[in-house]
Amino acid sequence: MWRTQMSEEPKRSTSAKAIAATDKDEVVSAEVFITKSPLFVSIKVDDFEPPETISFNCDSIGCGKGTTWFRVYDPLPLGKGENTRFNEVVDWNLLSVSYKCVKCNNSSLSVVYKEVKRETRPIKNSSAFVDSMAPPQPSTREMLVKIMKVGQYPEPSISLPDGLEKNLGKDCAALYRKSLICRNIGYGLAAAGYIRRVVEDKTNELIEVVAKSAEAHGVDAKKVKEIRAAANSAAGYTRYEEKLKIAGAVFPDSLKVGNKNPLFSLFKLVSEVIHGKSEEECVKVAEDTDAVFQYVFTNLKAETESRKAFIEKMKELP
Repeated sequence: MWRTQMSEEPKRSTSAKAIAATDKDEVVSAEVFITKSPLFVSIKVDDFEPPETISFNCDSIGCGKGTTWFRVYDPLPLGKGENTRFNEVVDWNLLSVSYKCVKCNNSSLSVVYKEVKRETRPIKNSSAFVDSMAPPQPSTREMLVKIMKVGQYPEPSISLPDGLEKNLGKDCAALYRKSLICRNIGYGLAAAGYIRRVVEDKTNELIEVVAKSAEAHGVDAKKVKEIRAAANSAAGYTRYEEKLKIAGAVFPDSLKVGNKNPLFSLFKLVSEVIHGKSEEECVKVAEDTDAVFQYVFTNLKAETESRKAFIEKMKELP
């Protein structure tokens, strides 16, 4: 998961939204931009304004993890102050904003961002009543629709959740961290390459996770055998994308998430040509690949083990 040094990102949703490959121009909320967006990537927003409070994780001793953070000051143009010469600022579109943890009032998060694009949009009149004596109201308003994070302190982290790091193993965990490093500074092409390498190295394990999950859900043994056959390389070398495609073709309907097939989603993402894409587009590919990988390799695996333990326990009951 993508996280900052001060935090551990909340668990990803296991809904269809986390599985589906989303639109590359997806609008990002103000809170998500502040807490999760990478550096130097243009982000699409809708009338952006830094939120007064955010939900964030605090690692301070005695504070706990999930807490509310408050905005310390309104967005401030970088370099603006009482002693600014001639009251001028080099770039009025470059602003900073900071947050502090409400619980400990000690941990802080500071973000510097650039306003990239504004649009003039019509203002919707929420009232049918119009006062003829009142001065005319503006019919349009300028709104901020694209921004870019250019700085953050504490710096983005490359630490991994304990469960994920254990499942990955030493070598893949190292590759995963490299993907995080590249993603956090906007090197999307490299981030996508590293996360795909992790998927490649773990493809057979991913398929086995699905097979075990199918068994735990009572899927027909023949179907389970077909899933496992996708990982069988006895007949010769098979590319990992093709293995995902084969396993996805026999993925049980009972395991789909909101009618989405995780293995097919993963197959489409790792098969997508990225060399002609922008860094921003490649960052999105890396994030989508990570979301689906995390669901299958971590969430589904944990759910399967829990379900299996429960079934064994039920067998002991009268």
